[in-house]
Amino acid sequence: MIVDWAPANELVVSLKAFVRRGEQKTLEMGGGWAAKLRQQLGPQFASELAAAGEELAGHLPDLLVRLCPRERSAEGYICWLSTLSPGDVFEILAPHLLDEEMPILRTLGAQVQRYAEVLATWNERYFRGIDPAILSGLQADAAAKRELATTMPANALVELATGGIDYAPVQPPREVLLVPHYHYRPWNLNDKYRDLRVFIYPCDALPAAPGDPPRALMRLTAALSDESRLRILRHLAAGQRSFTEIVGLVGLSKSTVHHHLVVLRAAGLTRVHDRDDGSIVYSLRVHSIDDLGTRLKAFLGTE
Repeated sequence: MIVDWAPANELVVSLKAFVRRGEQKTLEMGGGWAAKLRQQLGPQFASELAAAGEELAGHLPDLLVRLCPRERSAEGYICWLSTLSPGDVFEILAPHLLDEEMPILRTLGAQVQRYAEVLATWNERYFRGIDPAILSGLQADAAAKRELATTMPANALVELATGGIDYAPVQPPREVLLVPHYHYRPWNLNDKYRDLRVFIYPCDALPAAPGDPPRALMRLTAALSDESRLRILRHLAAGQRSFTEIVGLVGLSKSTVHHHLVVLRAAGLTRVHDRDDGSIVYSLRVHSIDDLGTRLKAFLGTE
């Protein structure tokens, strides 16, 4: 188990959060964050980013951060990327990729210089100005998880960090990597490579203001405030269910059920069982129900 983090990780994740407009409504940064930022960045650069889309914000840049041999500050990472030729990118990434990803690698190799330029502008106009406490909080969380990794089994630490992903492969990869992120909360960003499994997990890097309820408590109360989500939890309490089974049991559209499962997972109320064959089933994370009372009492000061 490896727990890693560098400012370059959040640089890449923050760009994803801005580019992937389809998921911005579910991000805790809020769609308003992205809309306001588009105005601040100017229409030309915002349009360039929108046109780039997934080409410049896929998952391979996350692996490049891990493999970067230089200082992995935002500036150090960008500087290293700008020196890479398409051939360099191929040689660095090819040993780690699954066969089906090789065409993607060839495309990325041809675009790496453009990617470095976009990241440089993104860093100058946005990332360099974020609250330094965000980066400090992410660094502290990675250090805490690294300490836990010395005494906790890898699958238990993954489940804790991700808020409920049960990762129990039949043939484990050579390495499992955990990386905290802030901008893409409440989502986990998970990637699978030839010899590496990566879990980029959401982290509340900034503590709640004095007197404000913690984000974890807000997620729990929000998740439990909806009738459909309570019905889903009741079905999961009876046993593991696939997504298709949940849709049939609650009688809602797939998109609506998907949204509810995102909210429940973000609150830590469900466990997502991730299997080697790509199948996913859900179950109730029972101890999180108990967490509600504990967190509420702690906030109210009644412990």
